[in-house]
Amino acid sequence: MKKQLVLSILALLSSATSAEGVILNCDQSDLLFPKQTLSDNTESLDVTADRSEVTKKDLYELSGNVSISSSEYYLAADEVNIKRSSKTSTAIGNVKFQDDELMLVGNKAILKKQDGATHTT
Repeated sequence: MKKQLVLSILALLSSATSAEGVILNCDQSDLLFPKQTLSDNTESLDVTADRSEVTKKDLYELSGNVSISSSEYYLAADEVNIKRSSKTSTAIGNVKFQDDELMLVGNKAILKKQDGATHTT
């Protein structure tokens, strides 16, 4: 009887977890952080930080309430290091990332611009 009950529950759960064709809509209150409005200007990059420093020719270190906003994404963190030559940004501490498809929060994120797109790890 227990085996049959377990099999029945597993069968129900497997059919209930199928999300094919489902579109999820979230209210503003259900989001990880307030949704940011991305820029309409594709040539613009808005950067704010409490402190900034250029440590090498192409390495920028931003710290304290860092936020970067463009037409493609929004990135906020305690610290962001940008390496222009490799088109890579590393965000550390209280990371928030948003693009037109997803929102992420975490302790660390690496963004790399490649082939006209931004890739996040």
